Amino acid sequence: MNKENRKELLEEEDGDVTIIVGEEVNQIPKSFKAHSLILKTQCPWFKIALSKDWARKGEETIVIRKPNISTSTFEIILKYLYCGIISTSHTGKQILDILIAADELNLNEIFKHLQDTLLKSHYEWLQNNFFYVYDIILKHQEFKILQEYFQEIIDDKPDILFYSQDFVKMDKELLINLLKRDNLVMSEIDVWRKLIEWGIENSKISKPLISNWDVEDFVKLKTILDQCITSIRFNNISSNDFYFEVRPYEKILSEQMKEDLIRYHMTSSSEYDYKNAIRYSSNGFTGPVFGDGDLVMTGENFKTDKSCYCKKASYQESIMDSTEKFSVDEYEVFELVKKPEPIIAATPIPSFGSPFAFPATTHPSFGGFGGFGR
Repeated sequence: MNKENRKELLEEEDGDVTIIVGEEVNQIPKSFKAHSLILKTQCPWFKIALSKDWARKGEETIVIRKPNISTSTFEIILKYLYCGIISTSHTGKQILDILIAADELNLNEIFKHLQDTLLKSHYEWLQNNFFYVYDIILKHQEFKILQEYFQEIIDDKPDILFYSQDFVKMDKELLINLLKRDNLVMSEIDVWRKLIEWGIENSKISKPLISNWDVEDFVKLKTILDQCITSIRFNNISSNDFYFEVRPYEKILSEQMKEDLIRYHMTSSSEYDYKNAIRYSSNGFTGPVFGDGDLVMTGENFKTDKSCYCKKASYQESIMDSTEKFSVDEYEVFELVKKPEPIIAATPIPSFGSPFAFPATTHPSFGGFGGFGR
C-alpha cells in the first residue's frame, strides 16, 4: 500500500483500533481511529501491543490508551505512521514532545531527524530552556545527539548556562560542579549574583527586599547554598562589590569565613595571585578574558587552535561581529604589580584601588577582582 492510499485511509477515520490519548497531560481525552494493519507494520510498539493482551477488546474496535501523550503530539505521530512525513515548522517544544513520544513508541528511525531539527532550527529555544531540555534528555538514552551537544556546552562554555532564561532550574549537583570550574568565563561578582538568584528561587523566599527578611529566610538560603558558597572565589571580588553585594548576605556565611573576608578586604597583607593571569585547567589554558566574556582566549595554543571567541556581554559594542571561534597570532599581557600600601584615612571603610597597572589606556578593562574571569 503506497503513501497516498494510506493518507486516504487516515482521512476516512474508519479504523478498527481506537487510541485514547491526553488524559494525564491536563487535557480533555481525545480518541483517534486507526487501522491495525498500518499500526503494526509502521510502529514496533503497536506491533507488540496489538499482538498481546495490552489492547482491550471493545464492541467493534480494539481500544488502546496512551494517557501521557498529548492530543496534538499524537496527531502528528499518527500522520507520520500513515504518510511518513513530519513537518519542520513545529515549535521547539512540539518537536521535543514528538521526540519523547517517538522514543516511547520505539520509532528509532526519526530520532536523528528530530534532534538535528532542534539543533539547526531551534538553537535559541534550546539555549533559553537549557535545563528544562537537559533534564528530559538525560532520561532518554537514545537522545545521544542532544546529550553530546549539551555536554559540550557544559564542558567548553559553562558560563552560557548561567545566562539561560531557566537558569534557576539548574540541578544543584551540576551547579556545584560548574562553580568549581576554572573555565567559567564570568567575573566572580556575577557568579555570586547568579548564585544568590538561584538560592532565593530554590529556597522559596518570596520577599523581594532583603531588608524585609527574617532569620528564617537567611537560614533557608544558607541551607540550600551551604555546599556552593565554598566554591566562590571571594578574593576575586573587589572590596567595593564585597561591601555592597556580599556583606548584605553575611548571615549565610560561617563566622570564620566572615572574619577571613573582612581581614582580606581591610588589610594590605593580601596580594593578587599573578599565576591566575593564565590559568591552567583540565580543558587547557585560559588566558586573558576581557569584560565578562566579550573576548575569551582559551586553548593550549592560541595561535594554532581556533578556540578563542567573542560574545557581547559587558561592553557597549561587540568586539567582533562574528561569533565564530578564531586563533590569535600575538597578544600583550599587561604588568602585574603588588597592591600599594593603604593610605590611612578617617573613613569607616577603606577603599582599595585596582591591583593592576596598565601600560596604556587603550587596553579594555577586565571584569572581577583583578579583572580576570575565572
